[in-house]
Amino acid sequence: MSRMLWCVLALVCVPGGTGASFTGSDDTPAPQQLIESLNESANVSKLLPYQLKADLVLTPDQGIIIKGQITYFRDRDRDRIDITAGEYHETRIRFSDKVYVAGTRNLALPRRNFLEALEREWMILYPNSCCLAFGKVERKKTQGANSYCFVVDSPTQRPKRLCVDRDSKSLLEISARFETIHFLGYRTRDGLQYPSTVQVIDDGKMFLEIQNIEIRKGPAPPESFTAPPNSQEFENCSDLESPHALHLEMPKVPSRWHSSYGSVYGLVQADGSFTDIAVEVSRANPGFAQALKEAAAQWKFSPALCGSKAVVHEEQMELHN
Repeated sequence: MSRMLWCVLALVCVPGGTGASFTGSDDTPAPQQLIESLNESANVSKLLPYQLKADLVLTPDQGIIIKGQITYFRDRDRDRIDITAGEYHETRIRFSDKVYVAGTRNLALPRRNFLEALEREWMILYPNSCCLAFGKVERKKTQGANSYCFVVDSPTQRPKRLCVDRDSKSLLEISARFETIHFLGYRTRDGLQYPSTVQVIDDGKMFLEIQNIEIRKGPAPPESFTAPPNSQEFENCSDLESPHALHLEMPKVPSRWHSSYGSVYGLVQADGSFTDIAVEVSRANPGFAQALKEAAAQWKFSPALCGSKAVVHEEQMELHN
């Protein structure tokens, strides 16, 4: 992080959450207060059970438009996700201790993790809420609205700049390095807020737009949670520890392939090897896909753990070369 950025950050430990105990100058709220009020009004899990539907538009390269849809059924101890995007399709069903996945596993869907946890994206959540560094809150115009903007730095994530609507306390924008995410056209359901449109801008270009987001309360038909034929089964324990990368060597590629984007999907096996690899690239020579796939086959991880048991785990990484 640059020295200049550190000059405006204050290290704050917030054990157990982001609850605020102070305000900024001139009645400007502190970052922790903004995060707390935003999460309270945007946590749609309070609506369980519910259904979410949306349309997808992927534009990974100039002149390429891939359309699709996403549907969730969420309940307290189970959920179902269906995603289609061009030739890609996926059905994912979670029970209390198992996840069943079926679909086109030979393709990597860019931003798959983002799509599968969409309702978390308009909240501000950190795996470790202690020892976050907050920048000074500034008053800005964001998407034509009055907003509060500030930087958050975490030990486990790159610094992010967040902008929150001053009046509604809804999240308007997240920016971090190559990526900016816009949250537009907020709707309400039983007093909770969610955007009707989410835009992902990658390296200055529209990459993904999620349109016509709609959330409705109510349970799913019981048959929705039947495991699909030929699905792959994964462990889903409550104390699952995700894999950690030990060796991620990137391919050595010509300079003309730089500024290219890659999405890599695969399975981290119980011995830490990386298998079943699928790769999608954009803004690159097609040779980058093969080079990236060959490099990924050499990657090593610490395995995912359910308690002390090593289990097979899906892993997807979004990379910039």
